[in-house]
Formats: sequence, C-alpha cells, structure tokens
Amino acid sequence: MDLIIEGNPATLEWLRRQIHENCADEVALEAVPAQDAGELREPVTVALIVSLAGPLLVRSVVDVLRKRHAHAGDIAEINGELRLPPEDEPAGTELRLRVTDGHTQRDTSEDELLAGAA
Repeated sequence: MDLIIEGNPATLEWLRRQIHENCADEVALEAVPAQDAGELREPVTVALIVSLAGPLLVRSVVDVLRKRHAHAGDIAEINGELRLPPEDEPAGTELRLRVTDGHTQRDTSEDELLAGAA
C-alpha cells in the first residue's frame, strides 16, 4: 500500500526531511517532480509517495503529519497575535492524502490510516 501526499512544494520538502529523519531505514519515499515540457529549471516536488510497509511505519508517518499540523496551528496563532493580514500567511499549506492499493486509489485521512494500521 502506498500513501500519496500532494501539496505545496515547500511543505512537501519539509515532510520529506521529517519522514527521513524519523523513519530513515524503514521507509521507501519517492518525490514526484512536476513535468513541464520544454522548460529547463530545477524540478519542483508536487507529491511524495510513501510505501507503507507495516503498522509501526504508518504510525510514524502519521506522527510526522500531526506534528506538521501542530506547527501550522502555532504559526497561524502567532500571525494572529502579530495581526498580520491574511496575504502574509503562508499559502497552500493544505495536504491531500490518497492511498493506493494495487489499481485502486482513494482519499484518506490520518485517522483512517491509523485505524487501518491497528
């Protein structure tokens, strides 16, 4: 079973580093770059594919996702205290989680991933 995480390139890069740091030897992680035909530039990561090989690994990946949510909440709270206008807040911080099992693909949540790992 694979987990496909789509989102903002900066957020995906942070997630990639965190997943490697927390599950380095146990996880197979693949970055999916954008494919712009005819343009020569640095590839931008548009998705991460995480091979979920067992309950412990699923829990570790979900822990990283939840850690990210906690930090995003902290940053939003700080921005509110600083009274920053909405356009100064980071854009595109939402993630889309999809599970692939063979040829089937469906959207999922962290809670569903944990329930499936139990």
